[in-house]
Amino acid sequence: MLNRNICLQMDHIRSSHYSDRKTSESITFEALNAIKQQHHSVTATVGTGIHVLSFPMSCLLLVHFTIIISEIFYAYTSIVQDIKNDVDVPLGTYMSSILFAAFEAIQFYYIISASSEITEQAEKTGILLNEFMPTAPNLRVERCIESFTIELLHQDFKINNCGMYDVDYTLMFSMIATITSYLIMLVQFQLAEI
Repeated sequence: MLNRNICLQMDHIRSSHYSDRKTSESITFEALNAIKQQHHSVTATVGTGIHVLSFPMSCLLLVHFTIIISEIFYAYTSIVQDIKNDVDVPLGTYMSSILFAAFEAIQFYYIISASSEITEQAEKTGILLNEFMPTAPNLRVERCIESFTIELLHQDFKINNCGMYDVDYTLMFSMIATITSYLIMLVQFQLAEI
């Protein structure tokens, strides 16, 4: 949304035909300052919201992780026990566990993809700002763009959860690897008991 507003304002500035160059530069400078302030207020608001929701999100991700592991482990060990005891495997009974694990995995994916999309949109602002650069800016406009670019370079837009990890697609791949290794260990312990 913010990037769309930035694009619209920048297009308006580019397409405007002002007879007086100073008026044009003054309007460009004011528009850039307004964009900079809007961007700062939006990122501060989103950062505050992320900070408030950081602990509940980490608890939610832990619950998803635990449920996925336990449901897959339960379904696997129950099917193995039924096969070992020469009992017909009622797939309908175990499908609920597998579907519940899949439902939790889908929720986890949507949390990760939403966080990753927010990060991606926030990082596009610097690209849009550099595309805007007028052909012959005055010193004031050039310094405004430079300070805004430096501010964007020093700002980390990644959603970090309680300072422990970034919520992006690497977290999803790490979770898949961890679930796989935990399931392998649990299955080995279960097979050792049989």
